[in-house]
Amino acid sequence: TREDDAPLRRGMFSGVLTNELVNTYVAKITSKWKNAPQIVVLNSHFQLPTALRDQVTGMLTEGMGAKGLFDSSTGVTYLFADYLTGEADTQFTLFHEIYGHLGNRAFQGADFDQFLLNMYNSNEVVRRTVDAAVAKGGVSKLQAIDEVLADMAADGTEISAATEWIGKTIAGLRSAGFNWLADFLGKMTSAELAYSLKMAKQHVDNGGGYSPLKGAPRDIRLAEGRLPYELFATKGGNTTGYARYDPLNDTWYLFSNKNGDIRQKSFVKTFDNYDQLQQF
Repeated sequence: TREDDAPLRRGMFSGVLTNELVNTYVAKITSKWKNAPQIVVLNSHFQLPTALRDQVTGMLTEGMGAKGLFDSSTGVTYLFADYLTGEADTQFTLFHEIYGHLGNRAFQGADFDQFLLNMYNSNEVVRRTVDAAVAKGGVSKLQAIDEVLADMAADGTEISAATEWIGKTIAGLRSAGFNWLADFLGKMTSAELAYSLKMAKQHVDNGGGYSPLKGAPRDIRLAEGRLPYELFATKGGNTTGYARYDPLNDTWYLFSNKNGDIRQKSFVKTFDNYDQLQQF
């Protein structure tokens, strides 16, 4: 269905940014890209082409709007200024929409492709795993290398190769203009970083679950002594809960599935403070 083709990054109305300012942020981010995809900034999803507008409207709950959208049928990425809260939010939204469909290679180009080939040629375990993935079909060699290294980072296997991939990913994002995102991911453990990227892509691939990058806050609350900005809950191999703090609204958002995994289905609940969240 078209719903799978056009996943949304949702948010509350902000009204603090103009189209012109968002375009300035986009130009700043994409100025170093050699093959930047088409990016269109609108006030809101109501300005989309009719069929796409109706589809998006049907995907939104009352009071929510779309921050960003990647339309697979045209390859166009849309950003909606009325629901973006600042430069960091623009970075997270743009990255989430494009990365989910096109992966790391959309931002890092030939240099990253060569890095992937070097990892393939120099590591026997990577090479065997990639060859097996390519043999199954449905994935190119370069795409398979990127995904295999991401899986290794998440699983804690082939530490040397995974560490190089993480370093290259963060450095590439910074050089591509995603400074807020690079700072955010750079504070994560290897497993957390790989999980966040994998969920962003899986959310686009099948429309299910929750991607941590979809709700990344503008203020990255990582200073020592402050409350956490996000929490995970796991049980029996499932991720049963994911909570994130939004400093702009001073609200916690909890995505939970007590009987399964939030990557497949989740229910949303909001809390006014951290104590309420802990008591849930």
